[in-house]
Amino acid sequence: MSKKNNHALILFVKAPRIGTVKTRLQPELTRDQSLLLYQAMVEDTVRQFSGVGFCDLKIFFHPADAYEEMKTWLGNQLDYFPQQGNDLGERMYHAIAEMLNQKYDKVALVGSDIPTLDAATMVRAFASMDNYDVVLGPCNDGGYYLIGMKLPQPELFKGITWSTNLVLQQTIHRARSAGLEIVQLEKKSDIDTYQEVEELWNYLKKRTMKGIFSFKSKTYEALKTFFETR
Repeated sequence: MSKKNNHALILFVKAPRIGTVKTRLQPELTRDQSLLLYQAMVEDTVRQFSGVGFCDLKIFFHPADAYEEMKTWLGNQLDYFPQQGNDLGERMYHAIAEMLNQKYDKVALVGSDIPTLDAATMVRAFASMDNYDVVLGPCNDGGYYLIGMKLPQPELFKGITWSTNLVLQQTIHRARSAGLEIVQLEKKSDIDTYQEVEELWNYLKKRTMKGIFSFKSKTYEALKTFFETR
């Protein structure tokens, strides 16, 4: 494992297997399109945070037998770790604890379907850990796209009704019950429904027309093939 910074950014990623990623986008998108969009979002995130000066990017993948797939897909230059645990909470806690055990001062974990996540948000997240125990990035659907901390906090990952609109509320309640100071970042949308895909397309079109992107967005190019070739 290479360590260049004192901050670690964990990216949770699923192996790019057709029929296993972004299934809720169907039938409006085909299985092939769902996979293409997922791969584009992951690749954009990896490209954006690989080699930045303020954190080390760590890929935690699922399922655990996907190591060679991940390397073939995203390259040999990244650090890969299998997710470990019986549910999402256990897998998230294990990943954060593992990075803290590797002597990182601050650790943030994000999902791989947050195409509006940018460096400025991540800089704010790490900076906020100077004054708060827990940093949360709330999603519009009642979950969160980011959780960050300086010390392991196992109570934040137990008894949570994962994949529901209660996740953020339950996590905040558990943090406050433990006497932890919390700060929330700006809300963002993860891409779980076709309506969110349409909203993302309109957002990226506007940004692209204004020339805001500093790199060619694969997510934009994927969505363009869906919406402009009909």
